[in-house]
Amino acid sequence: MELQAVVSHEAPPPTRSVEDLGAAFDKLRTKSAEREERFKEQLRAEGEKGKLLDRKFQEGLKKAKDDPAPPKRPFDYE
Repeated sequence: MELQAVVSHEAPPPTRSVEDLGAAFDKLRTKSAEREERFKEQLRAEGEKGKLLDRKFQEGLKKAKDDPAPPKRPFDYE
């Protein structure tokens, strides 16, 4: 017997993960609160990202001023 194509398919019946409507609503509310908390955390991180990049730039600038030697050219690495 050679199998090549699906002739018919019946999806299994959906399973209920929550028996009570109130419990399902509470579950959705907690998931919504978790999403909101993650969003606020990412928003804070993005706000601090500019400060972090500025600090890194200032440190690099200070390091470049302290070391008067010019940076190596790509040809010098070979």
